[in-house]
Amino acid sequence: MFRLLGSLIYKVFRVEVRYRGDWKKDNRWLLNYNFNTIIDVGANEGQFAMKMRKFFPAATIISFEPIPEVFDKLNANFAGDSRFLSYCYGLGEEEQEASFFLNEYSPSSSLLKMADHTKHFDAAVKDKEIKVKIARLDDILKKTELKAPILVKLDVQGYEDKVIGGGNNTIKCADVVISEVSFASLYQDQKLFDDIYTALSRLGFKYKGNFDQLRSPVDNSVLQADAIFIKEKN
Repeated sequence: MFRLLGSLIYKVFRVEVRYRGDWKKDNRWLLNYNFNTIIDVGANEGQFAMKMRKFFPAATIISFEPIPEVFDKLNANFAGDSRFLSYCYGLGEEEQEASFFLNEYSPSSSLLKMADHTKHFDAAVKDKEIKVKIARLDDILKKTELKAPILVKLDVQGYEDKVIGGGNNTIKCADVVISEVSFASLYQDQKLFDDIYTALSRLGFKYKGNFDQLRSPVDNSVLQADAIFIKEKN
C-alpha cells in the first residue's frame, strides 16, 4: 500500500486522491528517529523512498523491486543519488527463480495469485505470469554495513511473511518496521495480520498502530493497513 502513499498526490486504482494534511507534522514521531538506513522492500517506482529521501537526506536507502521495467523507473528516479542502492529481486525464504503475477496495475503485482482482490478492485484484474529472481534479505545484506537507526518497510502484496522468514537477522536490527498487513485474503495463501504480528513480535517488536489503511471501494471495509512495529527497548 505504500506504493499508493508515496507522494502528496497519488493514484489509488486510477482514482486520484489528494493528501491535504501536513505530512511532516502528522508523522513527527517517525521523523524523530533520524534514520541512517532505510530498507524499502517492494519499492515499485520509489514512491515511498522518494518521500523518505526528502525527510532523511543523509540516509542510505536500499530498495528491492523485482519487475525489470519498474526497476528501471526506480533507478531513473534516483539517478545521481550516491546514497541509494537497488536490487532487482523479490525477497523470500530461499534463493530461487519463481513465477510472478504481473498485474495491469503494477502495484498490485505479487508472487501470489489473486483471491478476493478482484472483488474489490476491478481496475487491477488482469495479470500475466513472468519469472523473477528471489533472494533472502539476510543473504543480500550480510556484508552491507547497516548504520542505525534503521527503518524497514515491507509492501509485497501478501508475501510479507516470506520476506520476514528470509530476513530475520536484518529485520531484528531495525528500530521501526512498517509492514503492509491484510485483514482479508486478497491473494491466495497469504498470511493475514495475526501472522505478521506474531512473526514481528518474536523478533522483539511491539505493534503501535497503523500508518495508514486501505478501504474497499465496494463496502468501505478495511482491507489492508500499513502497520507500525517499534523495537522494544530492554
